[in-house]
Amino acid sequence: MSAKLNLLIAMLAITGALPAQAQNENRPAPPLPDGPGKEIVQSACSSCHELGRFTNSGYAPAEWKNVISMMVNVGA
Repeated sequence: MSAKLNLLIAMLAITGALPAQAQNENRPAPPLPDGPGKEIVQSACSSCHELGRFTNSGYAPAEWKNVISMMVNVGA
């Protein structure tokens, strides 16, 4: 796919998730569990997002792989 199409898909996915995300932001963020990746999430992800944005997202592991791929495709 072209870079412009990837960007458009990512923007549509993010825009479509905003109403649901607004509801999740009102809940307090649960603490991150100990384990592999915790430090990466705390440093890399929280540099752009509040912890509650992804701890309250409800994504399954396979869905996270898709979300992360979309962010990487647009320059994250």
